[in-house]
Amino acid sequence: MDSHSTETALNELIEMVPPQIELLPKGTAIRTKHLFEPYFWLGSTKGVRLELGHLVADLVRQNRLPLASIGKASNNHQQYIVI
Repeated sequence: MDSHSTETALNELIEMVPPQIELLPKGTAIRTKHLFEPYFWLGSTKGVRLELGHLVADLVRQNRLPLASIGKASNNHQQYIVI
């Protein structure tokens, strides 16, 4: 993905993900898939889901989402807590 399309994807995620986060109580532990409507997540390819995971991690590191990383689950999926 080139830098322009990456920035576009980040902006789209910033619009798509916060409403899902707002539905969750603060302190809730989640995985990336919980940030998307099930039909969207399940309808995406594994490659797209991996890319979404990387983009969400980038946004969390940049403090652009109200989430904090709490490490990896036993299946190597990144986990976050709603802050």
